[in-house]
Amino acid sequence: MPKLRQVALKRIVLLFFLIGTATLDAAVGIVSRRPENHRVVRTLDQELAALFPFPGKGRPPRDLRIVFDCDAPKKITRVETHRAIELVIRDDDNWMRDSDVMEQLSGALFAHRAGSEKNLRLPRFLLAAMRGELRGIANSRKINRSNHQMIFLRALLGAGRHIDYSCGAGSGNFQPVEIYQEEAAEVLLYAIRRRNLLNGVGDDILNQESVTEKLLLKLDEVARTEGFSNADELLHDTANQRAWHLFSPRPAALSRRTFARLCQRGIEELDSFGKPTGRRVPADLEVWCNLSPMRPDVEEMRQSFRRDLRDFRRGETPEARAVIDQLAALKLHPGDLEKIAAAKTALAEIWTKREKAEAFLAETEVRSGGLGACAPARIDTVRHRPELLSPRGKDFLDRVEKLYSGE
Repeated sequence: MPKLRQVALKRIVLLFFLIGTATLDAAVGIVSRRPENHRVVRTLDQELAALFPFPGKGRPPRDLRIVFDCDAPKKITRVETHRAIELVIRDDDNWMRDSDVMEQLSGALFAHRAGSEKNLRLPRFLLAAMRGELRGIANSRKINRSNHQMIFLRALLGAGRHIDYSCGAGSGNFQPVEIYQEEAAEVLLYAIRRRNLLNGVGDDILNQESVTEKLLLKLDEVARTEGFSNADELLHDTANQRAWHLFSPRPAALSRRTFARLCQRGIEELDSFGKPTGRRVPADLEVWCNLSPMRPDVEEMRQSFRRDLRDFRRGETPEARAVIDQLAALKLHPGDLEKIAAAKTALAEIWTKREKAEAFLAETEVRSGGLGACAPARIDTVRHRPELLSPRGKDFLDRVEKLYSGE
């Protein structure tokens, strides 16, 4: 009896070992010694399932296996047998940056979920949109992933500029500058998903049709119905929504400039009979309040102002949001002039306080030399205490050292 127990225990240990090295999920096998590779492939599979659900699709005849091998001769090799389709990926730190590897991997996962065995390639903007999140899963811990800030997009918008998406009406192109590609693609995917434009796109991909041009044409049509001139303008608005939010408010100087533009609205000029002439004249918020009792379009003006305030509010701190909510609740009558002045003063004080905090943080960063300067010394300190490092911790430390060794 004791021998039987020992045999059973050995089998249980072996089972757990196999689960740790090859995870099987819905007939997709993942073989890798590194846990981060499991997480990346699972996340990519889940993202594709969320984007392109295929209800009622059966499993393909052959299973799909993703094998990570450090000694693989090529970056990626597709091997087909009578039992399975196997993708052998060279396991190094750069496999996710290789567009060909990501295209083949995502295409195989997509086809498997759709019940197909075709060798498919997904649109590049979809892969670019998911690549940043996947890299965060592989190279950092959860707290760092949840604070992904779209740093290039924020820097560009903070300078008062926009990404050139190059996807105007009928162009069918999506060619932003390379340094912004991932964040621009994420903005595009977010705009498309919010408007449910991916319906039927999965079948087009299965039929190996070009879908990027179709999606951009659909987005251009939707943009015009929402009051934008074209898809580029809609994407600029979406970029502002994605870049600035409660935990990453826009810089105080940009908040001042944006709010000043909101208050300098410009109004439709009316003739002596109260009819619009087709011209717009500059007018600040106080002029609005004085003219509102005499204008037939006052309600349209209020709605437009509140809509813009709502969009502006997304990128502000809780203090500023409370003041903006009070401003949005006003009726814009002459009796609201004092409340408007008080709201402007309160916002100016909030932004002044934030400017001081931003200046202090910038000065501290310059004085400390940044993370790249202090990282080597801290890594050396930890290496002198090897007993504190687990194998996983040592691997993480090696990757951090490699990341900052060139700075």
